[in-house]
Amino acid sequence: MFYAQLSHHSQMKRHSLNAPDHTLYGYSLLYGFCIFSLDFSLYLKNYDVDIALANSALQTPEKDVIINATKDTLKDFFNAIRDMNIAFFDILQDTHPELFANIVMDFNCYKINRANIKKAYNALYQANISSTSILSKLRAFKPYHLFTDDNKSHIGSTHYYNLSKF
Repeated sequence: MFYAQLSHHSQMKRHSLNAPDHTLYGYSLLYGFCIFSLDFSLYLKNYDVDIALANSALQTPEKDVIINATKDTLKDFFNAIRDMNIAFFDILQDTHPELFANIVMDFNCYKINRANIKKAYNALYQANISSTSILSKLRAFKPYHLFTDDNKSHIGSTHYYNLSKF
C-alpha cells in the first residue's frame, strides 16, 4: 500500500513537470529503509538475549586504566597525609590558603582534621566526595588503622586523626 502511494505520487508529479523525477529515488530509498528497519526490528525482537549479561558492565582496558588512576590518586593522597608531606599540598597555597594553613598547623601537631581531609581531597582533585566516602576508601591502605575510630581524637566537635605513630 505504502509503495503504491509513493509510485502514484511520483507519476503524478512526473506528468505535471515533464522532467525526470528524482524524488522517486528518494521515496524508493525511504521505502527500502522502512522495510529494512521493520525486518531488522523484528530480528532484534526475536533474538535471544541473556538479560543478566546485557546489564553487566564489561571489563575493558579503558575501565582498568580509570580504576587504577583513581587508586593511584587515593594512594598518593594517603601517603601524603601519612608522611605529613606538606609539599604535596603546596598547590592549595594559591587556591585555598586557609585550608593549606590549617593542614600545615595540623601536620606540625602530628594530626589531621577530618574535615580538612575532605576539603583537601575535593580541592586537589576537583571532586565532590563526602568525608565518609573518602575515609572508607583510605582505610583500604596500610597502615589500615590510620583512619579508624581507634586513632581518632576530638577537641569539642572537631575530630582529628593522629599521625604521630606513623
